[in-house]
Amino acid sequence: MEASLARRAEEMAQNALAEKKETTSLKEKLTQVQEDLDKSLRQWEEEKTLLLAQKNEESSSLMQKISQAKEELKKKDSSGGRNTCLLESVNVMKQALQEKEEQRQKHEEELSRRLAQLEDLVSNMPEQKPKRRSLGRRFLQIFRRSRGTQPDSDLPANITE
Repeated sequence: MEASLARRAEEMAQNALAEKKETTSLKEKLTQVQEDLDKSLRQWEEEKTLLLAQKNEESSSLMQKISQAKEELKKKDSSGGRNTCLLESVNVMKQALQEKEEQRQKHEEELSRRLAQLEDLVSNMPEQKPKRRSLGRRFLQIFRRSRGTQPDSDLPANITE
């Protein structure tokens, strides 16, 4: 009987050790996933900042060209034929600026969509480890097994599962 109890206690200790190892492994994996996600978010922010800076630079360059064209138009107001040519070039530049702005907005929307996907991924990650039965319940289960096929009705109501 004592050998059986000692063997069962050893089994419980081994099971507890295995569960502890598994829990530790899962915590390490969760930590690694969180670090990877944080790294991805930082890279995304850097990429977004860089792209927005490039788009702003292009926009300001086009705006500068438009203002230069308008100044030239004012200087050469006396020649009517050149005015229409310059006005057309200003309109072309405005259209190019609008296209660049639309591209920037589309890219920004794509980046926002990717961020939302990453946030959904983070929110759907399991935050709790699975519930385990208490040590007392596992201990009672060992004694139930050692009694053989005796019914559980011998135990008080507050001890049975």
